[in-house]
Amino acid sequence: MKRLFEQLQEAKARRFNLCATSSPSPLFEGFLDRFDPVLGVCAVDGRSPATRLKDGIPMCELSADQIEVGRHLVTQSRVLISRESLDHNTLSLPIFGYYVQFTGEEEKSGRFGPIARTGNLRRVWDFTLPRQGDAPLFNGYARRFINGYVPRFGQQNAWEQGRYERLPAELRDGWEPDAPKTLEHLACDDRQPDEQHRYRGIEALMTLKGDVDNLGLLFESGLEPPTFAKMAALSRQMNAFFAVWLPWHCSLKRPSVYTVFAGGDDFFLIGPWHSTMQLAREMRTEFSRYVAGNPQIHFSAGLSMTKPGLPVRQMGQLTEEALDHSKGRRDREGLLVKNAVTCFGQTVSWQEWEALWTIGDEIDRVAKELNLPTGYLYGLQFLADMAGRLQQGSGPIEDALWNSRFVYRTRRLLERQRGMDARARMVWQERLGTLLGGGISRHGSAFKLALFTYLYQHRY
Repeated sequence: MKRLFEQLQEAKARRFNLCATSSPSPLFEGFLDRFDPVLGVCAVDGRSPATRLKDGIPMCELSADQIEVGRHLVTQSRVLISRESLDHNTLSLPIFGYYVQFTGEEEKSGRFGPIARTGNLRRVWDFTLPRQGDAPLFNGYARRFINGYVPRFGQQNAWEQGRYERLPAELRDGWEPDAPKTLEHLACDDRQPDEQHRYRGIEALMTLKGDVDNLGLLFESGLEPPTFAKMAALSRQMNAFFAVWLPWHCSLKRPSVYTVFAGGDDFFLIGPWHSTMQLAREMRTEFSRYVAGNPQIHFSAGLSMTKPGLPVRQMGQLTEEALDHSKGRRDREGLLVKNAVTCFGQTVSWQEWEALWTIGDEIDRVAKELNLPTGYLYGLQFLADMAGRLQQGSGPIEDALWNSRFVYRTRRLLERQRGMDARARMVWQERLGTLLGGGISRHGSAFKLALFTYLYQHRY
């Protein structure tokens, strides 16, 4: 088993093995001759010769098939593998000589017995999402957990439609209940009405990526003695959390979060900014419960806030950078510990993330009670940066004045409060000092996580 792991690491380092005597040619023969002078390059992958027009867009057969796969995964229930094409939602390219097609429930497409008896049908796989948390996953067919979750409009009432009032007219009207939501709609889904029934909250997306930390080491050293059965069981159980539980949880609790992919030991999600942050917390809590509270098994995550007009590829790159920061988190002794989350440019442990989330909730309550102006809260981010540089020893000496400036700004704020006597000012000075000043002192620049979460929820 040890030699197997050594060979696996060696294979990762020479994936293409272009220097071997039996390696394939790194260049395709006749590749340039396959380009059509009219269709040109595939507009999807930017490399392959386009062979057809799909919805007016030139693309190759593989790209067209991948688009069809994505469409069928959210509209159909079964995948059929056959020797010959069944001419029913069939992909254009056969795979290893077999044809792939998609179909719905048996009641809609008919049972598959007659096709199977001819020897044409080789496999039928059910990839539907679980309907209930406590119901059996088996529905009469072998399961393949390849279906993500896609948000749909559903039956929107007039009150819910108000959050989309800023969108162009062509995006506000003509919804079909089963139609997938666009990224523009998802960006608006965390806007909430205030006391005057005006919607507030920024229109933004949050992209979430993450994967399990040190999984290779867990496979290599955490299964004593290692066996193929143990490795297969661990692999399937790890995959089940992301491929089964996560899409089901999104469909039930976070209906506006889109599953780009989830399976194996990693995930990539796009959704409304605040809902996606909440989902990250829920995933971490449920994953810890899933592994029976084992502190050695955890995952890191990166979150990136963007506007819906940014291409998904760039969203993924920004979030991958955030994930890299989480994977590079070190403790005070300089040891690599990972087990972190990065959001708004701040990398913190999951425990600190929860503490900052609690502070954000308390800021919301205090702001309502005291009617805190947003200008005062915006100013705290600069004090948080000063405290952060002071903790790291990387800023000017003036950063040591952050607490004095906080006390002064808070005192001036309370003096402008009408109807507040001296005793009330003293009480509020102490309360704000504990909540805000204490938060900045403990968390430094990471305190901005709590600030931004509150401010972005209340922006008009």
